[in-house]
Amino acid sequence: MKHFAVMFFIIALWCTALPSLQSIGFGDGVHAAVGEESKEESVEESAPSFESVQPLSVRVKTEKEDLHLSIEEYTARALSAVMAEDAPTEALKAQAVAIRSFALHRLNNPCHEDFDVCVNPNCCYPLSNTPAVLCVKAASDTKGQILCYENEAVLGLSHLSSCICTESYGDCPYLQSVPVYNEEQFECYKTHYSFEEALLATELSLDLASLPDKLEDWVDHIEFTSGNRVKTVSVCGKSFSGGEFSHLLGLDSLCFTVNTNANGFDVVCYGSGSGYGLSRCTAMLMGAEGKDYREILSCFYPETELRFIKD
Repeated sequence: MKHFAVMFFIIALWCTALPSLQSIGFGDGVHAAVGEESKEESVEESAPSFESVQPLSVRVKTEKEDLHLSIEEYTARALSAVMAEDAPTEALKAQAVAIRSFALHRLNNPCHEDFDVCVNPNCCYPLSNTPAVLCVKAASDTKGQILCYENEAVLGLSHLSSCICTESYGDCPYLQSVPVYNEEQFECYKTHYSFEEALLATELSLDLASLPDKLEDWVDHIEFTSGNRVKTVSVCGKSFSGGEFSHLLGLDSLCFTVNTNANGFDVVCYGSGSGYGLSRCTAMLMGAEGKDYREILSCFYPETELRFIKD
């Protein structure tokens, strides 16, 4: 009987003390653990992954040989080929994400038969044989990061320099014309070409027998795009697209003016490259003033989201 009394006393004492023990922290440990788990889950949800193709490597067609590169090596080598190592870090990182996104877009949307990308700068990104150290670091710092639009890797086009604004890439919603910074401080912003009348006629395969007597009458019509680039140009009655004219004369961009001089024509180009997507000069200016790579990317590829490749 005495043992039962002692046991009853111990149970009563424990029941009395339990609320006090919970109030000083024993119960809070459970809630803290639940809170940490919820926090980890919310972090994962805020950085969604992207289901990639397998294996994640890129077949590259070069003039000398065909390469098989990991997407990270491709990113570092392409980055080193298009940007100077001393460019602002955030600009390098933004371009790295654009290149990686471009590669993955090509993997998922093939446009070549036996390879994924080439090194023709008019089609894809060129490659450096040995990537610069800081370019490798920028690629490493953004490892696995891509831009997505509606759950698909974006076509991460870019160019060296723009004039006033970038160019719209058809109806692509994330590659529409956006304003750029004043890029006049860069040497690549403005290039000048001179063509004697005979040379211009030869390069454009004009009919020498039907050339106007006055040089002022040679260029009779120029139509511009919404991005201030030449859409079509008519020379001596022969029509060219802006791209054809630029290619035949070896111009740096489609944003150009044509004027006469004493011996022929002066052609002045503004900006350099296709005009599509990220302008590297503005990206460098944004990076220099403290903008991070996410801000740079959102400027040139609106309505996209930064995601991580899920291997």
